[in-house]
Amino acid sequence: MRSGWAASIALVLLVGCLATRKVGFDFHVFYQASARFRTGESPYQKADGGMPFKYSPSAALVLVPLSLINEPTCRKAWILISGTTLLACLWIWTKRQPHSQRGWAAFAALVLTWPLLAQEFFLGQCDLVLLGLVAFSEYFLLSVPLISGAALAIACFFKPPFLLLTLPLLLSRRWGAIASGVFTTLVFTAAGIVHVGYQRYWELYVEWREILDVTTPPLLCAADNQSLWGIACTYWAPPGTARYLVGVGAAMAILLIYGWRVHLKQKEIGTGFGLYLTSFLSPLGWVANLLSVIPSLLSLMFPPFTRGAIAALLLSAGTTLLGYDIVGAETFHRVLAGRVFAFSTLTVALVATFRSSSIRR
Repeated sequence: MRSGWAASIALVLLVGCLATRKVGFDFHVFYQASARFRTGESPYQKADGGMPFKYSPSAALVLVPLSLINEPTCRKAWILISGTTLLACLWIWTKRQPHSQRGWAAFAALVLTWPLLAQEFFLGQCDLVLLGLVAFSEYFLLSVPLISGAALAIACFFKPPFLLLTLPLLLSRRWGAIASGVFTTLVFTAAGIVHVGYQRYWELYVEWREILDVTTPPLLCAADNQSLWGIACTYWAPPGTARYLVGVGAAMAILLIYGWRVHLKQKEIGTGFGLYLTSFLSPLGWVANLLSVIPSLLSLMFPPFTRGAIAALLLSAGTTLLGYDIVGAETFHRVLAGRVFAFSTLTVALVATFRSSSIRR
């Protein structure tokens, strides 16, 4: 098992080191927003054009420490933190498996999600850090609910769709974690008000909402958008039409109801599927966001191996060969435009739930 974990660490280091040789723009957006917020400026600037900061003022406050060191060094540190967080997530997500090859399963999951991982590191996105917060929230739910609720609350500052994961907490009456989440939200809100003042902090939320209203609609059909909304744009109807909205709404309802039924039958698989849905159902679910499929992918790597599980793993293996560094920019863009990664990860997530049901029977 140790050799599997050693291989996993080596692969993460390799992909991370390769990413430092390129310059992705997303991390610059985070760094710039943190510097602006620290000095009292608005993180939401119209002059940023198509790449503005799109997270909440509370998220900007969380990122403030980034601006305390120079940007090139900070970007390397960010990649290191992201990679370490990913390895911690893999350990948490495989911990419940009795099989002795957990390390090699983690390595296989990294290989099968390599195009997504490479994109994450290259852009300097925050998906791995957010997945870590969600994983820590689940891991500490029973033992340290204070950490559990706080971690999930901070993740929600960045991605409101993570609020979907609070529903099981409410229904299972995890009041300690819920209280911690509410308290964490209040603390960060109070800190923001102290920093810039009540009126200005409220204005920042208005500016955030305006940025989303302006920038989200034009990006629904962007090739990078691998969410349900992007699929509907390509294969169903143009955005803004009644057919588009009805189709997306109906599909969302079906997936959410199905996900909840899965959660009631088997909590662990249902939680993994719910985590994937937070990305897939988001209006702008970028390629790197689909790393949320890893818990579902991992569940297929342990016995018993059904034909569906094997087929899903082979599909993931085939998709891995469509990475940017293998097929080149032009072909990779066509792959994105066809929403191939969206269909591949959705298949894996669904097969994981089907396999779970068949095993229980």
